[in-house]
Amino acid sequence: MGSHRQEELREALRGREANEALRKLAVRLVLDKGMAREAVADMPGRSVDWVDAWTERYREGGLAALRDLPRPGRPPKVPRLVLHTIVWGEHTAHVSPALLLDAIEAETGAGHHPASVRRLLREFGFSRKRPTLVHVNRAGPDDIREWQASAIPEPRRLVGEGHTLLVQDESIFVNDAGRGARHWSPVGERVYAPHTGSHGKFAAFGALAHDGSQFFRTHGWFDADAFVRHLRKMRRKFGRVAVVVDRAPQHRAAVAGDFPGGCGGEVRLFELPTGSPHMNAVEGAWRRAKHAIRDSEHHPGVEDMRAAVGRHLGVTRHRLDIFSCLG
Repeated sequence: MGSHRQEELREALRGREANEALRKLAVRLVLDKGMAREAVADMPGRSVDWVDAWTERYREGGLAALRDLPRPGRPPKVPRLVLHTIVWGEHTAHVSPALLLDAIEAETGAGHHPASVRRLLREFGFSRKRPTLVHVNRAGPDDIREWQASAIPEPRRLVGEGHTLLVQDESIFVNDAGRGARHWSPVGERVYAPHTGSHGKFAAFGALAHDGSQFFRTHGWFDADAFVRHLRKMRRKFGRVAVVVDRAPQHRAAVAGDFPGGCGGEVRLFELPTGSPHMNAVEGAWRRAKHAIRDSEHHPGVEDMRAAVGRHLGVTRHRLDIFSCLG
């Protein structure tokens, strides 16, 4: 057998299970097939003494004699059950390896390497996760149930009278703010993305209707005047509308509050509970748009990005059920 073939075979036969399989094969070739000991030893690059030793062990103890003996190594300083109790005792919202390292040493007097602590966390069912941002003023379950019981019946009644129920939201797009999507490239080669540092901004306004229709527009900025202009556009498109919005100051400003009153009941506004973006289905549209446009493409200027966002929102059908979000 050539030297390069032997090297390939040796590489493939590393590990306890592979070594046990090799011993069984060598013993069988010698005892059952009558193959020469020198030829058997030459295939994996072993010695004739190695073949003789394992053949003799097989004769004395059978297949069990071909297995590796246990290798206990150094006994652990701290029993696993004690470590498990400490790890889960320190668990609150999340676990810090550094704090856990101090806790183990304080409880047991035994020091551990940080890598050992991370290995323990994985062994005991922990994994690293990116935190999900939760608004500090997020509405609680009781607040949401109370709002659903008191506020939802009126928009549903208006739908029965011919109004279009819309969930409205706004999002600010910042050029060059995205870190960029991940790209495949050869190992060792850095991926570069163009960056201008302009950080130009614009606002996108979006509304999803109960019948599946949608209405998206971009504006230079998000203020009360821009919101009123968007309400007028929605009224021209849908006629009588019941619009569910969050409690942004722009929505609650006097100029925005006066407009619905002058429309003869054709425009009705309803406010979501404080800190409840998960109840607004338009948030899903913003996540998709920012991934597709801001994070995955380069735009030389803010107007180029604004045009790309407008095209994306104009052709993408989001098919988000607003009632499932509102409850």
